[in-house]
Amino acid sequence: MKIVPTKTFILSLVIILSLSGCAVLTDSQVKNINAFAAAAKSYSAFPSAVARQRAEFHLHSEITVVSQSQFADADDIARRMDSARKSYNNMIQLSEKFDLSLQLLQQYAGLLTRLSSDHYITDLNAPTTSLGENLSSLVATYNKKVKDTLPSSLGTSISKIILMAGRVLTRHRQTSALKEFVLAADTLVQVTARNLVSVLDGETFTDAAGRPLPSLKTLLSLEKEFFIQSYKRSVLSDSSRTSYWSIKFYYDELTAYDNTEALRQGVVQAAKSLALAHAELAKNVKQKKELKDIIGQTQQLITDVQTAGSAFSSLSGLIKLP
Repeated sequence: MKIVPTKTFILSLVIILSLSGCAVLTDSQVKNINAFAAAAKSYSAFPSAVARQRAEFHLHSEITVVSQSQFADADDIARRMDSARKSYNNMIQLSEKFDLSLQLLQQYAGLLTRLSSDHYITDLNAPTTSLGENLSSLVATYNKKVKDTLPSSLGTSISKIILMAGRVLTRHRQTSALKEFVLAADTLVQVTARNLVSVLDGETFTDAAGRPLPSLKTLLSLEKEFFIQSYKRSVLSDSSRTSYWSIKFYYDELTAYDNTEALRQGVVQAAKSLALAHAELAKNVKQKKELKDIIGQTQQLITDVQTAGSAFSSLSGLIKLP
C-alpha cells in the first residue's frame, strides 16, 4: 500500500530542513555585523590612550618644575618625584567604571568578530568559548561595582547563546546565535558608550563609587594651562635656562596636547556613533532581509573610528625632556 504524506508531515519536514540548513540572517546582514564588530574592536584601543597621555603630561610638568627649581635640594627633589610617580600610577589606573566599560566593549567586539566570521564553522573552539566566559564574568563584575547596572540575565544569556552556537556547527546556528547575541547585548553597548562619553566629555562624571570626578576633557585643559604657566615661570622667563632644546620641548609638548585633545574629541564622537550603530544593528536583525550596502550608521561608525585612528597616529609617544 502506497503511503501518501499528509500536509502536516510535509510542512514539518520543510520546517526541519529549513532550520537545519537555512540561515536566520542573510549573508549581507552577517557582513554588516562583522563590519560593526571590526570597527568596535579597533575603537576599543583609543579611549585609554587619552588617559595615558594626560598622565604623561602631568609627569612631564612635575619633572620640568623640579629640574628647573633654584631652591630644591636633593631631599625635596626626591619627595616631589615620589609624589609625581604615585600620581602618574594612579592616573594610569583608570576609574573602575571606565576600565570595566572598555573591557566589556573589547570582549564583546572580539566575540562578535569571531561569531560573524566567514570561517565561523571551523573557528568555533575554545578561544571563542573563553571569550564568552570572560564577557559573562565581566558583566557580573560590572554589576557588583557600578550603580548603572546591566541586566542581571545578560551573563546567563551570553553563555546560553555561545553554547547554542557550539552544539551544531551550521550556518543556521551561527546566524541564530548572532541574532540573539546582538539583541541581548544592545543594552551592554548603550551603557558602555554612555560611560565612555561621561568620562571623556562634559565637566565631571560619577565614578563606580558614586564620587564626582573631573572628566578627561577638564583634566587635559587644566593640565595644559598648568604646563604653560609653570614652564614660562621656570624656564622661558630665565634666559640662562632657555635653549633650542628647551624651546623645542615646549613646542612639542603643546603640539602633543593639541593632538591628544583631537583624539579625545574623536573618541567621544566615535562612542556616540557606536551606540547609534549598534541600536540600528539590533533593529535590523529582528527579521531576515537582504542589504545592498553597509548600514548607514555602521558606515558612520567606521568613518569616526578612522578619524580617531588618525588622531591616535599623530601622537608621537614620549617627548624627550630638555
